[in-house]
Amino acid sequence: MRCRHSDFWVGLSPEAWLNGMDVATLWLESWLQLSGNKQPYLQQGLHAAFRL
Repeated sequence: MRCRHSDFWVGLSPEAWLNGMDVATLWLESWLQLSGNKQPYLQQGLHAAFRL
């Protein structure tokens, strides 16, 4: 019987998550400048995301 090895991943690596968070944070900060009325909700979401 042959042993089978796979490089199949379910989900993203931690580095990909961190890079994605950095990009999303920069995008949200620039979006906050355009829509100031949503700022409290976006700040609340960022605070929750960074507590993870």
